[in-house]
Amino acid sequence: MLLCADCHTPLPGSRPTDCTNCAWRADELEGVPVLLPTVDRESPVLQAYTANYDRIAEDDLRESIQPMRYLDVQAETLLSYVTPVSGLRVCELGIGRGMLFDRLLASNPESLCGIDISLAYLRRYTSRANESDGSLRLALANAESLPYAEEFDLVVASEILEHVLNVGDFLISLHRSLVPGGRVLVRVPYKEDLRQYARQNGCEYPYVHLRTFTRDSLVAMMRSAGFRPGRVYYDGQFGARPRRLSGPFFPVLKPYLRRLLDADGIPITSTRGIVPRLLLQPITLTAFFTRQ
Repeated sequence: MLLCADCHTPLPGSRPTDCTNCAWRADELEGVPVLLPTVDRESPVLQAYTANYDRIAEDDLRESIQPMRYLDVQAETLLSYVTPVSGLRVCELGIGRGMLFDRLLASNPESLCGIDISLAYLRRYTSRANESDGSLRLALANAESLPYAEEFDLVVASEILEHVLNVGDFLISLHRSLVPGGRVLVRVPYKEDLRQYARQNGCEYPYVHLRTFTRDSLVAMMRSAGFRPGRVYYDGQFGARPRRLSGPFFPVLKPYLRRLLDADGIPITSTRGIVPRLLLQPITLTAFFTRQ
């Protein structure tokens, strides 16, 4: 169910319309519905935050911020966790370059909704969305104020929680957007060194990762927000994060580790393989949660 972004009154149909209960008015930007509440549209903080991510999106689309091979492996790994999605109403929060979004599109969901805070990531799909029968939808929206109620069977929130300003608002709107018993797949950074995002260390963006997670901290947070934890995965192994290996087997394993990685330091095989997991530290933590 689509809601008014301000008062949460249900709106008729699958496309946003002006709310008859308050002053909120539907808007579009280059054919993409803008589902932002008035408080977000008028907030100087949110304007600066959105401008920051517009800049990141434009830079990323000009030249990928992360190695493409890594993104490809991560998208393929995520897809293996969520499939099959046939017949499900699916939403991806933060579609980015669309590497998982393209795979979800090809997996025959009943419907797929792509949401991002940056228009640059969304505009590549506007023609396809406009030509669809409503099974493909896009929205420019803030993950902290999703205007949906019991709309999705599955939400994929990959590398979103570390970016949001207000975690509580995100958890409330996420819970509301899922049907009872619906699932969310959350991916977050695992035990990350946040100093790499410090402007004093040369980071050019004021807002990047604002927090990192352990299994316990993620599960406790989601459980308190009304989600039942499910399976947890440690993934995202990367050549820059080898495990601290020692003992008599290390001289044998170290040459194999070099052969395991491609030029970007990404495991040539899936990061779910036993050897990458043994030799490389996980960078991301991925877990299923069910709305109670």
